[in-house]
Amino acid sequence: MKLIEINKQEFKEFCMEQETDNFFQSREYAEFERKLGWHTYFLGVDQNGKIKAATMLLSRQFKYSKTRVFYAPRGYIVNFKDLELLRFFTKEIKKFIQERDGAFLRLDPYYPLKQIDTSGKYVTGGFNNEKVLTILKELGYQENQFVQTTPNFIYTLPLKDKTIDELFKNLTTTYKSILHNNEEKAITCKEVNKDKIPAIIDLFKTSKHKINYLKNLVNLDEFYEIFQDENKIKINSVEMDIDTYLKNLEEKSKQTSEEITTELETIQKLQYEYGHNVVMGYNISIYHGKEVTTIAFVINDKFTSFHPLHTLIWETIKQANQNQFERYNFYGIDNDFTKNNELYQFYKGFNGEVVELIGEFDLVLNNFIYKRYNKHAKKHNSKITDF
Repeated sequence: MKLIEINKQEFKEFCMEQETDNFFQSREYAEFERKLGWHTYFLGVDQNGKIKAATMLLSRQFKYSKTRVFYAPRGYIVNFKDLELLRFFTKEIKKFIQERDGAFLRLDPYYPLKQIDTSGKYVTGGFNNEKVLTILKELGYQENQFVQTTPNFIYTLPLKDKTIDELFKNLTTTYKSILHNNEEKAITCKEVNKDKIPAIIDLFKTSKHKINYLKNLVNLDEFYEIFQDENKIKINSVEMDIDTYLKNLEEKSKQTSEEITTELETIQKLQYEYGHNVVMGYNISIYHGKEVTTIAFVINDKFTSFHPLHTLIWETIKQANQNQFERYNFYGIDNDFTKNNELYQFYKGFNGEVVELIGEFDLVLNNFIYKRYNKHAKKHNSKITDF
């Protein structure tokens, strides 16, 4: 076996066959990071002409130092239970980094730890990859005890071999009702192009109802352009057709209901203020490999009572299902599984699964620089990607 630098196509072809394939380990993400000042490498373990393991590495020089930090975002792409392979990969990557004045390498693998249920409890008899933690520590990796780079828990919805009707049936009764009501209110989704990016950024500045896993929305234009090359990114808007909603209400008003009268007045005010149509929010999703991942969403605070986010997420799930993706990834959640966690409680209504990942690890080559970095990161609450 030998560690070699491989080209982007070789890297892509290897990753697409692996369960741990993810958009952070992609040509597109590497290109985006290069525009932000990171150097990128694509490495693979070659065994008799066949790639057995790979990773994309980011590298950047520390300020006021000649040493560099390395980061494998959601990498490596490797069978972490293959001790011989992982030992070789680690030894050779360590050598590769040393030759380039690396102080340490961080990785946060897209690899599940233990099976847990939606209440956050471990499932008796479920899968358990704790052995991987032991292997990593034996090979010299340290658990990151400082500022976390990426979420340790994610929420996903399996789509493989499921019809839209089956997915809808699995929703909570409340969510089914909301989605039906939103249809009557003419709340729909549609894909929009990059022309809407300024409006999205403006809405993020004012709204409280938002999630953003992108580093900086200032770079959203570049991010979109890069991933759009292979149609790997979609921006969906959720909108209300006010004219259609009014028409539906006027039909109902023949029943002479006080509730409908009040509703009519509300929508007439909306029509007066916004005209025929009003945009209530947006989401941004990446279509990569076997899954669709929503990396950002924002809803105008004025319209949360209409529950537009339910329709926005549901329509994105339907798009993923129709395009034969195997998973929809809501992405990060924290480890609070109580009713106090509003975001998690919202996700739960779609009847998905909690995934706990194995966490973040550092391979330290220069302990002095590593300690200085962690002291700075802790003081300024900064992530490795902020450097």
